[in-house]
Amino acid sequence: MKKVDLGQMIQSWRIEMPKNNSILGKYTASLVSFTSAGLMLGLAMAQSATAQISDRDLRASSIDGHIAKVTLVDGMPVRYYEAGEGEPVILLHGGRRSVFNSANMWAANISGLAERFHVYAVDRLGYGLSGMREDGDFRYAAEVEFLDGFIEAMGLERVNLAGNSSGGALVLEYGMAHPEKVNTLTVA
Repeated sequence: MKKVDLGQMIQSWRIEMPKNNSILGKYTASLVSFTSAGLMLGLAMAQSATAQISDRDLRASSIDGHIAKVTLVDGMPVRYYEAGEGEPVILLHGGRRSVFNSANMWAANISGLAERFHVYAVDRLGYGLSGMREDGDFRYAAEVEFLDGFIEAMGLERVNLAGNSSGGALVLEYGMAHPEKVNTLTVA
């Protein structure tokens, strides 16, 4: 099987956008960067369902100046972005399960929130570059367990959770399952 160097592939397709302080400019730059990186990652992962994503490949998938990190939850890799100091807030994206729907959706929000919070934007279970369960269980109960594992891996006791679309549903499910670990819930 041919080994795919995702970092090299993403770098070769990176599109440099001029810095623009307008919301539309930031959104467009993030969208273009996300789309080209997502396309390359999707194509490479389609080549091999067992593709191993290295730390170098994760760093190559940076967004808006934030470098991706990885941790393990129940032996599965979890890609996330981390920025800022203060109370922890975990951002959970929505969308259908794929490499294209990921924490990158929060690119335009991370820096602003990081001025006040310690932000974690996480690729949910089976999304983006995070792992998938071998048993194929992607019910909300499995995602709640996955999110709880991430919170424990980060050494957090109580968190603020924000989610959009299906990420919002996950935020609500987590809040009902673990009210003792949640300060606030924001659902969009």
